[in-house]
Amino acid sequence: MIVATLLALTVMVLVIAKSNARARATREAWSAAAKELGLWISPGAATRIAGGALTIYGESGSNTMYVFAGLPWDMAFGGTIALGSVSRDFVAIGDPDFDARVKIRGGVEDVVALLDASTRKALVEVVARGGGAGWGKLSLRSFGLERDPDRLVETARSVMALGNHLSQQARKKLLLANVLGDPVAAVRARNLSVLAEKFRDSDEAKRAAGTALGDSDPAVRVLAADLERGDRSKRVLSGIVVDARIDAQQRAAAFERLVAIFGYAGGKGLAAQALEQPEAALRRVAAVAAGEAQDTAQLERLCELAREEQPALGEAIAVALGRLGDPRAEPALIALLARTEDGVRIAAARALGLIGTVRAVEPLLPLTKGLLHGDLHAAARDAVRRIQERLGNAEAGRLSVVADSPAGAVSIADDPGKLSIVKE
Repeated sequence: MIVATLLALTVMVLVIAKSNARARATREAWSAAAKELGLWISPGAATRIAGGALTIYGESGSNTMYVFAGLPWDMAFGGTIALGSVSRDFVAIGDPDFDARVKIRGGVEDVVALLDASTRKALVEVVARGGGAGWGKLSLRSFGLERDPDRLVETARSVMALGNHLSQQARKKLLLANVLGDPVAAVRARNLSVLAEKFRDSDEAKRAAGTALGDSDPAVRVLAADLERGDRSKRVLSGIVVDARIDAQQRAAAFERLVAIFGYAGGKGLAAQALEQPEAALRRVAAVAAGEAQDTAQLERLCELAREEQPALGEAIAVALGRLGDPRAEPALIALLARTEDGVRIAAARALGLIGTVRAVEPLLPLTKGLLHGDLHAAARDAVRRIQERLGNAEAGRLSVVADSPAGAVSIADDPGKLSIVKE
């Protein structure tokens, strides 16, 4: 019994001694780290270091927490588990890898400006270690009470460096720097768009636009042209439109910007070229522009393109032909009315309502019937009504008189001069 008691006391003494040794080692490590960092240990707390915006403390459960205060109050970031995977509030930076791995909220001018290439890399590492930010604070937890002064100092300095960067206020200068130097084209474009939206009249925006007009990426050049809007922008946009090496969607975007900034006359010659291109996207925007400008010189080509199979192009062609207001487009529109895509048929019906003659009524009539009164039904009925109102007596009586008829019950007399009356 005595031997057992002595053994238990010996074990207890050893445990206490070991605990005291660990506590002493912890105090010494944290004291050394505080001295190296130029911070101080809080009185009465062997595992709490503070100074400036940084606080390091040992949590219950023997974890080490690094907290840096001073970030924008509405900035929050973490992984998909911390902030969820779907939110309309997340700010996209334009870096696909970063946007997939880090979910971040906050003011667009803050988030986009602050996340240069090196900061994005640091955030990915912090989030991978379970760190994040919210309510103006950057936090990183290291599991286990850190007793290695070198690791304490290394982690503290990385948190301070990241925190200091995320606390910067010079938004315009940061956005400009990212436009000029970020390695990811979509990130450069994102920063340029924020400059244009938030600080359009600033010197930084003007400098960014002037430099970005020579960017290697056409999407960035289009944004720069939209911001700069000078003769150089016109040349840059025109160059993109005619460059077959560039993606068709980007060329189409350049054409749209060219017309929006400089008017149809500024790109009139390009419209004819664009309508001859094999890419449907480019032909579509050129057709829309020609229709809005009522450029009847493009009528023949637009009618030829009505035979193309792409639905988006067919719909644009129908709208353009209606806006041209030339009855010579009627056969092409009647052909579009026979397509299978409702969007194309609706656009064709509306266009026929604007320019159609009595010949357009017969193919429109079947679309006015049936129990399902959708958009196509309404467009066809409206087109027939418009044609009737517009023609009056001009077609020698070939339109019928509808008496107490069902909706859309219109017929065509077989011979000119005859009258057809539709009754219930």
